[in-house]
Amino acid sequence: MSWRIWLKGLMAAVISSAANSISVLIADPKHFNPTAAGGFRNLGVVALVSAIVGGALYLKQSPVPIDEAPKAVPRGEPSKGEAKCEE
Repeated sequence: MSWRIWLKGLMAAVISSAANSISVLIADPKHFNPTAAGGFRNLGVVALVSAIVGGALYLKQSPVPIDEAPKAVPRGEPSKGEAKCEE
């Protein structure tokens, strides 16, 4: 897995987890309503915690990719793009 794909997956996990915190508005609009006093801060805390949990779960499923050394071409075989010489 490349770093680019891994970072996209991590960002998707964090964003989707934070976005799911909007469901708290439906569950308890009295405490998490952004227009109420302190409601926006409460909603932000829920979104932050949810994003951290989503990121941690992604890291558990897909750990940081390890850079692998390029594979050596066995002796006697042509590498990519080379034509095999026949004698």
